[in-house]
Amino acid sequence: ENKIAVGMAPCGGKSVVWFVQYDGRLWEFSESSAELKQQYSRIFKDWPGLVMQLVEESDLGNSCHCRTGDMNLLPSFHRQNKVLLGDAAHLSLTLTSQGANSALMDAIILAKHLWRVSRSFEDAHFEFSSFYNCRKEVLTSYLRGGRKLEKMFLDPVSDKVPFKIPLVV
Repeated sequence: ENKIAVGMAPCGGKSVVWFVQYDGRLWEFSESSAELKQQYSRIFKDWPGLVMQLVEESDLGNSCHCRTGDMNLLPSFHRQNKVLLGDAAHLSLTLTSQGANSALMDAIILAKHLWRVSRSFEDAHFEFSSFYNCRKEVLTSYLRGGRKLEKMFLDPVSDKVPFKIPLVV
């Protein structure tokens, strides 16, 4: 099993953002755009034509190589009068597609809590803790879901995962 996938998302007009997701333990890709294009051409030669078209027509000099990861939920998102939001507070795997959404929800919910704060530190501490408790359950579910998706991607034939994720529906 090659454990490599290609995804694509429209981003306005006739433009798309596309990505290659892979098991970093099995694959290593060049930082050189010319070598990367050769590697992709070799790997994806028998894939659907659209994938090869993406490889051939893209300027891979603009590509970005990112290692993804997550972190366990922190015991708190605040210390004194400082509060973390988004990935700084609760990094999730990119498989969840929840980064921007979670940061926006954090901002909206924190704003509602801050509206209740008078000038006392005790009020702020209470609302920061309430904000954390409000977000904890959903963020934990994103973390668990991302890890499950990662396991299914990296080990699609595992006895613990009864089905494969369809890459194309």
